[in-house]
Amino acid sequence: MDRRNFLKLTGASTTVVLLSGCAAIPVIPDRPAAELADATSWISFDGTGYTLSVPRAELGQNISTAMQQIACTELGVDWDDVTLIRPNTDSIPAYRATVGSESIQDFAVPQAQACTTLKAEVARGETGTFHAEPKPISSLKSFKQGGLVAAPQLVDMQAIVFGQAAFVADQTADDMVYGRVIRSGLSPELVSKVAKLDDDTARQVPGFVALITSPDLALNNSQGIGIVATTPGALDRIEAALQITWDNAPTEQNIAAAIDVDRKAKNGRPAYMTVDENPSETKNWDINLKIETPAAAHAPIETHSGVASFDGDTCHVAVSSQDPFFVRDFLAKRLGMEKQNITVQPHRVGGGFGGKVIPMAEVEAAVLAKATGKTVKVQWTRAQSFKYAYHRPPTSHRVKLAVKDGRVTAWEHRMGSGHVIFSNAILPPWMQSLTDFIGDKGAVRNLAPIYNFASKQVGYDLTRLDIRTSAWRGLGAGPNILAIEIAMEGAAKLAGEEPVAFRLKHLDDARLAKVLRAAAQAAPQRKAAGRGVACGAYKGVSYGAVVADAAYDANGQPRITDIWCAHDCGKVINADQVKAQCEGNVLWSLGMVMHDTLSVEQGEVTNIDFVDAPIPGMADAPRMHVQLIASNEKPVGAGETLMASAPAAIANAIIDLTGNLPEDYPVKMS
Repeated sequence: MDRRNFLKLTGASTTVVLLSGCAAIPVIPDRPAAELADATSWISFDGTGYTLSVPRAELGQNISTAMQQIACTELGVDWDDVTLIRPNTDSIPAYRATVGSESIQDFAVPQAQACTTLKAEVARGETGTFHAEPKPISSLKSFKQGGLVAAPQLVDMQAIVFGQAAFVADQTADDMVYGRVIRSGLSPELVSKVAKLDDDTARQVPGFVALITSPDLALNNSQGIGIVATTPGALDRIEAALQITWDNAPTEQNIAAAIDVDRKAKNGRPAYMTVDENPSETKNWDINLKIETPAAAHAPIETHSGVASFDGDTCHVAVSSQDPFFVRDFLAKRLGMEKQNITVQPHRVGGGFGGKVIPMAEVEAAVLAKATGKTVKVQWTRAQSFKYAYHRPPTSHRVKLAVKDGRVTAWEHRMGSGHVIFSNAILPPWMQSLTDFIGDKGAVRNLAPIYNFASKQVGYDLTRLDIRTSAWRGLGAGPNILAIEIAMEGAAKLAGEEPVAFRLKHLDDARLAKVLRAAAQAAPQRKAAGRGVACGAYKGVSYGAVVADAAYDANGQPRITDIWCAHDCGKVINADQVKAQCEGNVLWSLGMVMHDTLSVEQGEVTNIDFVDAPIPGMADAPRMHVQLIASNEKPVGAGETLMASAPAAIANAIIDLTGNLPEDYPVKMS
């Protein structure tokens, strides 16, 4: 959603009211399309070599490597003939956030077309500005079987392995100091203000540089107190010396109860209907189950961070962000500056997963740098990332279905959750309420079943929660398909049919059926352990199916031993990296089903580290068998596809092993 579409959806008359009557209009991120004209700025030739400016954030998905492969292929040059850079916001047209697994899908073709045009220009002896010509995909070498140049190594790999500067936390400067913004433990969604602090004692701490109180340090409704020190360790001592007491707004919201689907049902139909086809009047449901998932953090290994400095009226910010142009626009409004006076330099992101889109630590660094006149590095602690970042909203599902003669004859699914796209991390309550008639496409992602049922009703309800919520890997796909595929597994057993054959009977999508068959055929004959199956079409363009096996470990605890998955994302640019994305999705899914949760008490996230909020470790990792389906279809995203099947397959394997059908996730271990 960009500004233009938001205002279009809210209506012209409302727009006038917004602009004239409301001063606190938040910055809405722009999402410009990847235009062919913009692609001419991504590749250039200086007479001796080529430079590729990558218009995407590098999150570990290795999009930089894939785009360099495309450039070398279309230009017909060696790997070392192309120099790759991460351009700042001054040197490239604005590009949209790196989200939604869109990089290959939307950027690969324009880049290939621009490189092909530039190659022709260079052959004619022209090395200046050029205008890219649209070329049919069939004429581009990158999208022909066997046409791609192989990458000799992953971009940045040596820098990562040898500890060379690659991340924001690695940045240094002669005048660098370290900053932190102290907040109440409450979620920033709730009002919290300083009641008392001991600034005299804090100023006596060795290494103290500055204490900054500014409304620009606010995060939603949370007042922030900025401290700056000569060393990171001094920040801890200064914070302790301040002995801040807080005036916190009380909350009585029980988050689980606020979204509870059964409580919502007492008010009648869902607020939003996703599917309403031939609704059944049956009261005799063969399966009637409830599935609930908690709030979950993104838990990137690199916490939120930023480095900022000022040179006169110009601000320079180094960021670990999925959307550097959003950071620029946000800072321009927050600091009262012109966009052209702010330069944002993106760096490799040490884990994002949707959690590094909305500006946070970068803003704190810029405000502290402006106040002190020094280069300020802000790097959140793990506890800060849990408490103040935005998270995956919890979900509550009620799925009912009827089975007759080996088929599902009626399907009813209702879901309750928080917001994802129209997030409370961006929109204040009054502005969020203007989206009430739209719903939330992020929360509802993959809520509509992919199966052919004669009767189906699907709806959902949204609640603004006391924690900040927004995008998390796959958005709503993981929790929504978890509920759908657990129900389908149960329906297959009720019908006395093999789970794969039962699903195929209800599928009309040939590509999805193909990956389901492929995953089933890859898995060996079932042994005396738990087995689960699931499939899904992510965003309707990429397809995945997973078979999972579970067994008890030496301690009598269930664990996933093997995963077989089939994956179709169209034409594959870099097979190794697509497989790596599949494996990452599997581990992410394992965490979702067996680990991920946030504990919230009276508006405060109580988790402070990976002991309180564990993530899967090496010992949890199953053997993974990944099969990529060969395709000449347009390349699409691979970064989230298996979130639409792997969590459910893992859950179904645990259910099959234990004989228990848990309502709450992650699965509670004995």
